[in-house]
Amino acid sequence: MMRFVLQWHLTERCNLSCTHCYQNEEIIKHELSLEEKFMVVDKFVDFIKTLNKESYSRGVLNITGGEPFVYKDLEPLLEYISRFKEYLSFNFLSNGTLINDKTIALLKKYKPIFVQISIDGDRETHDKIRGVGAFDVSMKGIKRLKENGIKVLISFTAHKQNYKDFPKVVKIANDAGVDRVWSDRMIPEGVGVGMQDDLLSPQETFEYAKLMKLSQIKNRLNPFTKTVVATDRSLQFVPHIEDAHQCVAGKIMFALLPNGVVLPCRRLFIEVGNIKDKTFEEIYYENEFVQKLRVPNPKIEGCEGCSFEKSCKGGLRCLSYSVTGDPFKKDPGCWR
Repeated sequence: MMRFVLQWHLTERCNLSCTHCYQNEEIIKHELSLEEKFMVVDKFVDFIKTLNKESYSRGVLNITGGEPFVYKDLEPLLEYISRFKEYLSFNFLSNGTLINDKTIALLKKYKPIFVQISIDGDRETHDKIRGVGAFDVSMKGIKRLKENGIKVLISFTAHKQNYKDFPKVVKIANDAGVDRVWSDRMIPEGVGVGMQDDLLSPQETFEYAKLMKLSQIKNRLNPFTKTVVATDRSLQFVPHIEDAHQCVAGKIMFALLPNGVVLPCRRLFIEVGNIKDKTFEEIYYENEFVQKLRVPNPKIEGCEGCSFEKSCKGGLRCLSYSVTGDPFKKDPGCWR
């Protein structure tokens, strides 16, 4: 079964101001109306039905922002999404600071598969990145989610300022009973565009990969935890860490911005259409860049002759594009 993910940014509005955020304030002025969001659901369901003609497929809505729980019309939107359970499931990607009685009631009523919370280090590191007091509020949110039987993931965004904190975050996750911890490397876009100097160097990426793997092994040997530590994301060129993860942008993923702009992935900021005047089918089957992303064995500049070329296919398209302006160049974090 193919799962096609739409990372849906309902709003750019947020109650935090994180240093590495890819938020674009201009988009706030042009957010889709609730009726237009219903249209998005209809178009995505139609797209899944089209994919079903080729092979059995389901749609996954990763609902995020900004901060999704600041969006004022969330309940009517979830009620509309719930009409299409045959074709769709959904999750929330959140900073975890707005998990209150109202939020819990909404989640228990509409039942997402999981809620992902961003934790970027211990209290000191997290608060430095996301604001004083943010860590404690997010951890209270995680506690409330778990108390109410809701599956929780922790997402960790790695850069120079925090990557050594990953083992601490794994311990935090274990102590809180979190279901899964995973990590991406930072992409310097939006508000975080000035953080180029904080990108992990190839040597630091290698060090981070080893740090993650060691954390994973120690965690697997812990008989008292149910937390899973995943090490496959963004580290595609690391042998034997997991099965090689490959960029899925435009293949089984789109991102939808609050103004209707469609991207192959939120971290790969190349506009491929606007859902107000295009269908997902038109973008998927007709856009030249999306078609190029789906080439099975693309030629990646700088990867020629590498023994991992066919398994990792060049690493992160988004990071290459952000740093070099070309998504088909070797991942800047690759140490090979």
